[in-house]
Amino acid sequence: MRVRATQRGIYGPRRWKPGMEFDLDSPRQFNASWMEVVEEPKAEEPKAPVKRKPGRPKKQPKEDKPSASDQTEV
Repeated sequence: MRVRATQRGIYGPRRWKPGMEFDLDSPRQFNASWMEVVEEPKAEEPKAPVKRKPGRPKKQPKEDKPSASDQTEV
């Protein structure tokens, strides 16, 4: 059960400030004096993936160039 603190309160090992959301282990732990139930979002259609702008181009592998000693032929 998802809840939001309306005032300062203690639940578990933490102190919760107003506006913070957290999960209760059981509905019996709900305290109306400083908590309010958060409605869970309804299942929505999956959104289309966001189109990304072109970024930095990928590095091209370096070409094998012959070393200086390989280039000189006498």
